[in-house]
Amino acid sequence: MRKKLTMLIAENNERNRTQFQKIYEEEYHVLIAANGCEALEILQKEDVDIMILALDMPCGEGEKVIRQMKKNERWENIPIIVKTVKYSKAQAKQLGMGADDCLVMPEDMEAVKNSVEHMVKHCVNRPKVFRYSEMSLLIIDDDALACEFTKLHIRRLGMRYQVADSAELAVQMIADAIAADRPFAMCLINGQMHQSDSAAVVNKIRERFDENQLLISCVCRECGSEQASTHSGADYILEWPITQEKLYRLMTNVQRDLEKKHEKYTLQNNQKGLQ
Repeated sequence: MRKKLTMLIAENNERNRTQFQKIYEEEYHVLIAANGCEALEILQKEDVDIMILALDMPCGEGEKVIRQMKKNERWENIPIIVKTVKYSKAQAKQLGMGADDCLVMPEDMEAVKNSVEHMVKHCVNRPKVFRYSEMSLLIIDDDALACEFTKLHIRRLGMRYQVADSAELAVQMIADAIAADRPFAMCLINGQMHQSDSAAVVNKIRERFDENQLLISCVCRECGSEQASTHSGADYILEWPITQEKLYRLMTNVQRDLEKKHEKYTLQNNQKGLQ
């Protein structure tokens, strides 16, 4: 059975919200926002596939939501259908610049359905680069305060995580995850831990799990330099303080590299099968 796509309906008119929800709740996992702030909060927490957005919300909230989405790497490719009652189509297209389609209401609901179907066919069903819910991270950090800050941003992106406060515990947790066939996608290590040297922790993980080629990122304050990367032995360097944008870019790179590793592994197995 095909997994339901997630639709976000952002509409300040309760009657309209209810109408759209009834139309789509059987086919889609429908999320409802009564204003722009609620819409952005839902986008932070959920993986949204398509959005119907009322352009008529007070204080230009509809336009603000579009601008915020187009500035965010995680949201910029979500198809947006804007709907309006008080604007002409030309005005709505100008105000809702960046939206994928524009509907002037009252509109034949068949036209609305056709617009949604078009967006799903041509935009939503493209291969996705990354789904946060499919990722699992291991945070290795003995600084409780810094760890809470890291966890906050990971939770906001909807990613799963576990925490180890020592190299010994991290090694055991990685081994347990591999044995359970639920390996971590990446380890995120605090480069300035109090009790452990981050490079030593990386080396310990590499020695034990080299065949799994676990990807490792080190959080450093002197970020980005080749020296920091070489010293830590990590695959990536993440600059402190962590932000959602930095974390998103990192995890997009991780997913890209995981896909390359998978393709390489598949090719090697195919070549062995031919020998």
